[in-house]
Amino acid sequence: MLAETARRVFLSRNPNPERKGCPDPSVLRSLAFRRPPKDVIEVTLHLSHCSDCFRDAMGYSQEFKESRRRFWVGIGAAAAVALVAGALYFGTNSRRSPERIANTPTVVPTPAQPPPVAPPTEVTKVETPLPIVDFHLPLVTRGAGTPAPNTLTLKRERLLLRIHLPFGSEAGTYEVRFHRESDKKQMLKYERPADLKNGYTLSIEDDFRKLFAGAYVLAIFSPRATGEVQGYPVRVVEGKQNH
Repeated sequence: MLAETARRVFLSRNPNPERKGCPDPSVLRSLAFRRPPKDVIEVTLHLSHCSDCFRDAMGYSQEFKESRRRFWVGIGAAAAVALVAGALYFGTNSRRSPERIANTPTVVPTPAQPPPVAPPTEVTKVETPLPIVDFHLPLVTRGAGTPAPNTLTLKRERLLLRIHLPFGSEAGTYEVRFHRESDKKQMLKYERPADLKNGYTLSIEDDFRKLFAGAYVLAIFSPRATGEVQGYPVRVVEGKQNH
């Protein structure tokens, strides 16, 4: 009764619909499946202050219990089948009466050959092309004001993001960062080359379910950039929604 009361309190006492400071869902699932992450203490403390993460963790815990139950049910069924087959085999053999044991040599029956097993049918795996999102950075010229940045919209799914730098940009390795807009915390970081051969395009293939839906800021640092750079607004939406 006490445990059930505590569970209800944690499920409703600390709502966090914006999921501020929440760990990645894979971290909560690893914790529920008894594969604690390196920062298990920090994650556990967060669960006591975030009802949404606590609810997710309880769901993963139930999923783990169900998978363990199916595993042991399968083991028990296999053991029962083996016991029944063994009982039938030895029971049948025990009822056979030996004939002329002293005078007739024992003939070992030739085991029946199993029927040939047909090779498995090869199934060609069709690769589904990744969705592509193109984002073009505006060209800033001398004497012109800084243009208003466009908003980059990303779905929470695996996709290919192509950031097109202005033609003639500096060649080299660029650092691409995604910061949470609310507290400017860095959430993702990539290093990608850009030069004339690839059309000054930074290609990033990743699963953006690492980010919760919400507002972020994209920062791009050129090879010799120092100090602050212009940020570009980013909106992350659920995969089933449209851009």
